[in-house]
Amino acid sequence: MSKKMLPVRPKRKFEHQIFAYYEGEQEEEYFSHLKTLINEHVKNNLKIKIVPKNCGGGNPKTPVLTAIKNCSANKTPLVVFDFDNKKKEFEEAIDLSIKNKFNMGYSNINFDYWLVLHKLEKNKIIYGEKSSNDAYVKILKEVYQLSDRDDIKNSDIIKKIVSKITLDDVYHAIDCCKLIEKRNKSTPEKKCYTQKNNIYYTNPDMQIYKVVEKLLNKCLKKTKSR
Repeated sequence: MSKKMLPVRPKRKFEHQIFAYYEGEQEEEYFSHLKTLINEHVKNNLKIKIVPKNCGGGNPKTPVLTAIKNCSANKTPLVVFDFDNKKKEFEEAIDLSIKNKFNMGYSNINFDYWLVLHKLEKNKIIYGEKSSNDAYVKILKEVYQLSDRDDIKNSDIIKKIVSKITLDDVYHAIDCCKLIEKRNKSTPEKKCYTQKNNIYYTNPDMQIYKVVEKLLNKCLKKTKSR
């Protein structure tokens, strides 16, 4: 008598849980969308779950201090913050993140330019410093085909922006950040030091790409489709 064949069960994918602390809704919606892009990709080998904490904007230190308060020693949170013309708080946020060995993703001057880089041609990268917090609003609206009336901080507009981002766009933004970083490192006058002698650079300095690239490398198979 032949044995009854049992159905083959698909291989169970383990889930990687991330505790993420953001300054605002832009960051939260972006990483939620990135999670979907990663989990639904054909080359995914590790599902991720993001436990978000929107800490509110206004102070780069807030996400870091909230992570310190809420994360136990066996968790390594993701902290995302911007310069936003708050030099002292920004530098302290960097120092605290490094001291606590957090996954740190910051944008100098703000998150708007990180979003812009997903759609901007490499030959149009802006390398010069822009001091205004609204410096990239116009170009953000252009590359995402928004109207002049659209408020980029509005919840529906934020969702509209991130919905247009593909995984190829994410890899493109990473490549753009690497070009910016290469230029920064070859320009001594752009180098800055925090009180703890940690290095960062004047705007633009987009270290957020490192945590995103690390996540992609962790969750997607090596032979990625670009």
